[in-house]
Amino acid sequence: FIIINVDGIAHDILLPKTMAKDESVYDRLIAEFGTEILTKEEEGRDKNATPPIIDRRKLGDLVFPDRQKRKKLNSITHPTIIKIMFKRILLEGLNLGSYFSNNPKSNNKERRRVVCVDIPLLFEGGLPMRMLFGTVIVVACNATLQLERLQKRNPDLTLEQCKQRIASQIPVETKARKAHVVIRNDDSLKELKDRVRQVKVDVAEVISGSQRGVELSWMVIGLGVLALTLS
Repeated sequence: FIIINVDGIAHDILLPKTMAKDESVYDRLIAEFGTEILTKEEEGRDKNATPPIIDRRKLGDLVFPDRQKRKKLNSITHPTIIKIMFKRILLEGLNLGSYFSNNPKSNNKERRRVVCVDIPLLFEGGLPMRMLFGTVIVVACNATLQLERLQKRNPDLTLEQCKQRIASQIPVETKARKAHVVIRNDDSLKELKDRVRQVKVDVAEVISGSQRGVELSWMVIGLGVLALTLS
């Protein structure tokens, strides 16, 4: 199983061009939202040094209470995130590196693997985004626990700020009803790990079994998307 972390991509594109692994929307976000979203510069800092980075907390405080600003942020970041995601899905899923490998042991079996894309806002991306994936898995917990965990993870956020962040997304139980597989995360970490292990086995059996015929179609669509994203 290969994991592609879309949240990681979203973090990376906020970095200045000289620091980002792939593409950057740093300049566009500053042009749209101003320099107040940047981290504070330290006194005596060399102006020729690495530019200040975008403070994700400041950006969040600015856009979460305002739907229009949130839409503007998404219109800037989402196309770049999706483009990078497509590239990584295809390069990892087709394992293109192995085709150019000098390793004589490289074979088709080694090139077969399952690509899992971790997307926090899959459903918010709309139906076209969901249709890209043969199996959609949602990890869900009840609303009370979701709020408690967010407050614990981000103790610097007020209760109202936490509620705003949750309210900006589709309710998790709504997402669960639209998923192919739901993993409940209302209990202990051990129980969650046990459920994830079982789902991993179930998904692997489906992909290697009766649904293997979808792979050719996936590759044909994938190669078309690759041509578009690389252009």
